Amino acid sequence: MSSLSFDGSITLSPRNAAIAAQLKAEFPILTVGASNQDVLDRSDLVLLTLRPQSAADIISELSFRSDHRIISVVAALSRERLLELVAPARTVVKAIPLPMVAERRGVTALYPSEPEANKLFDFLGSALPVQSESQFSAMSTATSIAASYAALAETTTSWLCAHGLPGSEARNYVHALLAEIVDAAEHSSQSFAEIAENHATKGGLNEQLRAYLEERNLFEALSAGLDRVLARVNGDGQRTANPPVVAANQ
Repeated sequence: MSSLSFDGSITLSPRNAAIAAQLKAEFPILTVGASNQDVLDRSDLVLLTLRPQSAADIISELSFRSDHRIISVVAALSRERLLELVAPARTVVKAIPLPMVAERRGVTALYPSEPEANKLFDFLGSALPVQSESQFSAMSTATSIAASYAALAETTTSWLCAHGLPGSEARNYVHALLAEIVDAAEHSSQSFAEIAENHATKGGLNEQLRAYLEERNLFEALSAGLDRVLARVNGDGQRTANPPVVAANQ
């Protein structure tokens, strides 16, 4: 991993004092602004990391400059609405940074493609610009499978523990099983359907469990659940509380 080369400044919103203090302690280069407006006044590139239920109200209280470049990770807030809220700024990019960006291994979906935003997220792993906001919304929706995937792994681990395996051994075994699927996808151009078929020998154990789950409409329920998440991403559903606005000067 290459070392970070950065000669600008990074200013945090004071909105969540505990998070701001924690980040400041870990990264002394950071500055905590006096207010959200102070953050904007110090910055060229602005990262909006607000929770969706109050994002519009918070953003509408701020004065943006025409030369501000905005990267928003606010769910369920369209780019069209963002452009209204941050006027006269005209450079607005929506992004979905995932937890792995902390280790600079994350793939970040972006809409639209914009050179500086692409450069930032390429540094944090890789940027994946998409062609339309509908594609971006679908990718945002797909991120919701992560917790369920981990819960599937935990259910299998707990089942192994109930049958006598120590917890660490069960966890490592399940990790190895799932890593094999990831490895197969990474090192081939096969679809996941083809990978599933390769693991489901006729009359075998994988075929038996998959058939059991299909009979109970597990995968149909997953698709229906994704549809419900997409409806929320597109503006419906419930919302949750606020982390700070973060902005960077370049």
